[in-house]
Amino acid sequence: MKWGDGPHPSAPSRTYHGPIVIACRLRLPGPARPPRWPGAAHRSARPLWALLVLLALGGLLPAASAAGAASPQGPAQSVTLPAANGTPGGRYLIDLPPGGSHGAPLLLALHGDASSPEAMRALTGLSQAAAAVGVAVAYPASDGVLWNDGRGAVAGFTRLTPRDDVAFLKAVVHDAVARFGLDGSRVSVVGVGSGGSMAFELACRAPTLATALVVVNASLWDYQQRACSGASGASPGPSLLMLHGDADTRQPWGGRDLSSEGVDAKELGVDAAVAAWVTRLGCTAPSTAGALTLAHGCPAGRFAAAVRIRGEGGAWPRPARAVTVAGTQEVALDAADLDASQIAAAVAAGKPWQGLVPADPHLTGPAPGRSFDVYVPPGYEPAKAAPLVLMLHGRGNSGFGMAALTRMNAVADKHGFVVAYPESQVAGNGWNYYERVPGVTPRSHVSDLAFFRRLVARLGLDLNLDAKRLYIAGFSNGGFMAERAACGVSDEFAAFAVVSAEMLPEMVFDCNLVPTAPMVLMQGTADSNVPWNGIVVTELGHQRYAALPAVLTVAYWRIRNGCVFLPDQQTLPDGTDGKTHVVRVRYGPCAMGRDVTFYAIEGGGHTWPGGAAILPEPASGAVTNAIDASEVIWSFFAAHPLDAARNEPVLPPPAAGSP
Repeated sequence: MKWGDGPHPSAPSRTYHGPIVIACRLRLPGPARPPRWPGAAHRSARPLWALLVLLALGGLLPAASAAGAASPQGPAQSVTLPAANGTPGGRYLIDLPPGGSHGAPLLLALHGDASSPEAMRALTGLSQAAAAVGVAVAYPASDGVLWNDGRGAVAGFTRLTPRDDVAFLKAVVHDAVARFGLDGSRVSVVGVGSGGSMAFELACRAPTLATALVVVNASLWDYQQRACSGASGASPGPSLLMLHGDADTRQPWGGRDLSSEGVDAKELGVDAAVAAWVTRLGCTAPSTAGALTLAHGCPAGRFAAAVRIRGEGGAWPRPARAVTVAGTQEVALDAADLDASQIAAAVAAGKPWQGLVPADPHLTGPAPGRSFDVYVPPGYEPAKAAPLVLMLHGRGNSGFGMAALTRMNAVADKHGFVVAYPESQVAGNGWNYYERVPGVTPRSHVSDLAFFRRLVARLGLDLNLDAKRLYIAGFSNGGFMAERAACGVSDEFAAFAVVSAEMLPEMVFDCNLVPTAPMVLMQGTADSNVPWNGIVVTELGHQRYAALPAVLTVAYWRIRNGCVFLPDQQTLPDGTDGKTHVVRVRYGPCAMGRDVTFYAIEGGGHTWPGGAAILPEPASGAVTNAIDASEVIWSFFAAHPLDAARNEPVLPPPAAGSP
């Protein structure tokens, strides 16, 4: 079968057989009548010549891009604890107060999903807030994309790390107290997302370790509540303050029940978590005034409280800061009229914190509040501009799920780039890739294209990002969104990667209004979710492509990028899976060096090559290990910085900042 021999809509179920051949012409075989190019939904189909005309006439409309000024911090001290005597090892960063560490309180800061100590330290401003009140901050590193918060014993949950994180965190506290002369009787814990869940687990299994918890956008799981109920000891446990956005879709204010997903676990709503803590501490029933829920009659020095942040998503709330996005000044993504770092530092210092909570705390940045996870590698140097890769998850997945699937954090460690895992907002955890597509009703009023620009601007406030090396990669539903981004934000992002997704015909017409960009694509011939032969639907008695076949998807990008049809095709050495073969085709030379490379995974399923299997093989298909998609994608990205012809943005010089 030749690559140009894509299926006619009348034969949507044809299965791929035989070798990959480099001969490719963009044509659709079919009956005697002229084949019709699949048009946008709710419109008649368009002939193939319409696409070629659009390609010929398509212009470049550069748009301004912007990111905030990076604010690099001074170096933290880094400590590595070896495993010893049954206690697991790991690493942590620590910032000591400027007045000296002897006798200072310690705040243990637990990063969120798929994140790192370096990311939490840079993006929250927590060390600055703590330094102002004489508190030391330690940032331990998880041993995987999530903390081991007790879920490993829950039926249906995947245990992503074997490390006993309670034992590790206890070792961090004991080491920091001994090494730096801190006050071991004044230890507090703050955590966000998975780190917040870990804070609850730590409080239940080691109730005397800390005097207070501050939990940001996370809640108490029922399995942790059972562990707390069975905890023994004289201490009832630490005080609790929950700061939670009521627009958080990952950890909703009202909680969530995962039984429908085959997981025997429930995450309590915020009110229920506070009530459970009230019982544990022996307080009387809480009352709510405005956004603050506060328990009464607690034992001396203890409290149980929650603050509802109206409109905030799953991000760490910070005071409003200005950024420039596409030439327009606006407020940064996570802006709120409440500073989570200042509140956590006050709690750790034993100072009053209620006065830091406004009467109606709310999102002041762009609505709706969005969630995103960020990984900054240990080798990040604030004085050196780092590349940034946005990783877009598939439908029904999440940022940490994308991190677990792709193992991109390990690649970032090796090559020194920052990774961001934004969360979608469309129902079912999908992306709004039909945004601004003519004749198609978008899946949401939320602009994901604007979100990507805003995310870069937000991260640029605290990280030194290289404006010439911003990239987007996506899998499945996220792959469709990556293609939409290539047709929408290619003036700001340098290159794009698409895995297990194909071109939506409706995107073609908007795509010609933006600059071309380098593309790397991967598709399995046995993908049952996004079939090699495309997705065919019937409307008004006529069949059309809802997604083009893989061969036509690649042909589209080759033609769009002006690649000479002299492909370099190579069958790569087989891996050890015994079920797949990988053929790489590089097209070129392409106009302005905007290359197109395609990896055909013969026998590959709906999977990330070299990554984890998202479902058992009967459901998702074979995972090839002949290549590591994450390494391959980064290699492609590294070779393709933003070129001058796309009017690349220039980040302002880094502003002075400390620590």
